[in-house]
Order: sequence, then structure tokens, then C-alpha cells
Amino acid sequence: MKAMLKFASIAACCALAIGVLALTSSPVQAVGCPPAKGNFTKIFCGGIAAIECPGNLVCIDDPRDDCCPQTGGADCGGVCARR
Repeated sequence: MKAMLKFASIAACCALAIGVLALTSSPVQAVGCPPAKGNFTKIFCGGIAAIECPGNLVCIDDPRDDCCPQTGGADCGGVCARR
């Protein structure tokens, strides 16, 4: 049980660090990924931890990074967007 709690804590810290990096990094459009359309937020979602969006928001690929699920990007982070 302690090992599971330690793993969950480490995973949560990693997800938080990735979220902070995503919010502070410069926009870079991934090659092969279409630009995001609509109203998206800076709320991090998805990634290796599969973080869900709050409320009625949905997770879309983050247009500011160079990870693209359509071209083989695994565990790409996303941003929450209005439906």
C-alpha cells in the first residue's frame, strides 16, 4: 500500500510539473497536427496521467507543444476546451 501511495505522489508531482511547463512554454505547432479551433483554456489535461477536465470541458491536443497524437505522439498533454 505504501508503494502505491508513493507512486501516486510521484505521478501527481510529475503531472503538475508537466502542467507548469506547458503553461510557461512558447507556442510550437506540431507538424502534422491541425491547429486547434475554438475556445481552449490553459488547464492541463491528458498526458501519461490521463488527467480529466473539470465540468463540461473536454480535453483536446495542446496546440502549443510539438507532441501530436495523429503522428504517433504517445501520452501527449492536452488543454481543456469548451464543447
